[in-house]
Amino acid sequence: MIKNYFLYIMIFFLFPTFILDAQNSHENIFKFRVIYQYNQQALKANKIFTITDTMALDIDESYSVYYDRNLAANDSLTNLAFLKIKTFDFSTNQEAFEQRLEIKGKADEIIGDRKGETTRLFKDRLKNEIITTDRDPKDLKYKFIVFEEITPKWNISQDTAIILNYSCMKATSHFRGRDYIAWFTTEIPINDGPWKFFGLPGLILQIDDTENIFKIKAIGLEKIAQMRYQKPDNTSNYEKMTNSEFNKYKQNQFKKISYGFYKNQTSMQYFYNMKNPVTYLNIEVGD
Repeated sequence: MIKNYFLYIMIFFLFPTFILDAQNSHENIFKFRVIYQYNQQALKANKIFTITDTMALDIDESYSVYYDRNLAANDSLTNLAFLKIKTFDFSTNQEAFEQRLEIKGKADEIIGDRKGETTRLFKDRLKNEIITTDRDPKDLKYKFIVFEEITPKWNISQDTAIILNYSCMKATSHFRGRDYIAWFTTEIPINDGPWKFFGLPGLILQIDDTENIFKIKAIGLEKIAQMRYQKPDNTSNYEKMTNSEFNKYKQNQFKKISYGFYKNQTSMQYFYNMKNPVTYLNIEVGD
């Protein structure tokens, strides 16, 4: 932790320098990563608790990608395991499920229990276009895609704050059914931010909804050599959805927990009929 603390301090002081150097170079190319702590309220047994994820926003001169940083680190290993599986047996047999739990004590894999946020969100700032992609939990391949052209409308005030040693200004917006308070810095003059938030004359370092259900705050900055994920060029292999259809799909995924048992190295058996005891609130509740 101490080592990471000093690393972030160095990054904070050096960050304006590498932005300036990149913008003054002949190539005019810069790339960096913002690390956000994402807090979301959820319900379990009618009690509110907080789920915390670590998200990342990779930014270059024209577009960005927002994704789950921890999931990204584990994705390569997970995909290798799934590539070995050639057959799948599907079951909703409750008795068989309970017998396997009793014998093994636990499932080999729990799929769908929010092990990470699988959605990747790309912003093309030149086109004001947002592209959302997600994967099929059965084979982990990214198959779903949503295209949107939308920019939050902001009201900027004179209130200020300091976040990560950057001077920030306050902006408010009513977006997708919720009211938000954002803090952005013109010291990093990039029109971007976490999730679908952008459209301000500086990088958004913190944004909360007024009901305190969702809180996203930058906790670090990193210089990177390349983006973690590239914007999908060939979308013919994707199933296109509207944003409303996609939100319904995600909510249905969160309603169940899927347990998987390896029978051997080349097959797995899933049980899909377990109700998820946790209720996740949708960040989008309107157009």
